[in-house]
Amino acid sequence: MLLQIIHTSIDVAMDYMRL
Repeated sequence: MLLQIIHTSIDVAMDYMRL
């Protein structure tokens, strides 16, 4: 689903921001 992809993108973005 598109919503799941967006949710995963946000999760990855949050992890990237921590770095």
